[in-house]
Amino acid sequence: MVENAYNFEGRRYDVGDKQFFLEATVEYALRRLELREKFVAYLKDVVRCF
Repeated sequence: MVENAYNFEGRRYDVGDKQFFLEATVEYALRRLELREKFVAYLKDVVRCF
């Protein structure tokens, strides 16, 4: 029986997993207005290299 719980809406990341940690970090940067522009430019540059 659960006595204390919180039901939230949204995406959950298991940051103990390397893949999900990276996904959470990227999504965080893209959602932050002060980070987005430079981060998108960085991602485009990185993707071009692969």
